Amino acid sequence: MTDLTALLEEAKALRASVGVGSAGDSMPVLHDRLLHARGVLDRLEEILATVILVHTRTKEQVADTRYDNDDAWNRIAASPRRNVGLESAPRERYAEYAMHTVKEQVAFRQAEKAERQAGAVVEILRLYHRGVDGVRRDLDSRIRSLAWDLHLES
Repeated sequence: MTDLTALLEEAKALRASVGVGSAGDSMPVLHDRLLHARGVLDRLEEILATVILVHTRTKEQVADTRYDNDDAWNRIAASPRRNVGLESAPRERYAEYAMHTVKEQVAFRQAEKAERQAGAVVEILRLYHRGVDGVRRDLDSRIRSLAWDLHLES
């Protein structure tokens, strides 16, 4: 499986590498910053696409493990009673079913946790992407403004 932590750390470093610069930056410096921001956006999009695929796979795993858990529960419920008599309370029967489906329940909970983590990484990556895109737009505006000022001076 894809290492979400490594991808998140890479995205964090990429986000930190992008900035609008200082007020006195020249046109070539702003242009270089703009090109860098565009490259960072491209890489963030690749990372985001990868993590979205991982998130989709984890959602499928949640569904699969839920079905496995339900099937195991139903098999135990349909089997002849072992330790619990017919006059037992529903809670006692459910406790017996749960004891016999622990492996499936653990797998289901682990799949749910992985799905939640992948979903959180997707949201964080979207924030990073939005932030870098905002910097890119700011740089573009600064370049246009500087170009306009240079045009007026000539």
